[in-house]
Amino acid sequence: MLATDLIDRPGMTLAVVGDSLEITSQKPLTDELRAHLSEHKAEIIRLLSKEQNTNQKTLPIWCSHECQNLIELHTPKGTFPGCRIETAKQISWMRLSFLKGCPEEMGESAMPFFPASEDFKGG
Repeated sequence: MLATDLIDRPGMTLAVVGDSLEITSQKPLTDELRAHLSEHKAEIIRLLSKEQNTNQKTLPIWCSHECQNLIELHTPKGTFPGCRIETAKQISWMRLSFLKGCPEEMGESAMPFFPASEDFKGG
């Protein structure tokens, strides 16, 4: 398996944070997939970092290119600027376009509202 195959894998999002590769996946990672990711980690980080440097996206006015939480989210639908959000309970990533402001400055009020599916039921 090539590094580019791992980057474009459906259901998995890769993010470069500093010198680390952070992975979110819709399904648990198999031992085989973990081995491939570990084997190609340096190449994946190099490719994603190169893409990040050549694709400087326009950021919302409340965000800065120097922000330590600014990341590139690599998904099968494209690469998007994102924010790494860390709370006492979890670490998550979200596209900047979904946020109302900087989570570090605004806390939970920066987070979008995604209504429960029953809110959309017709009556």
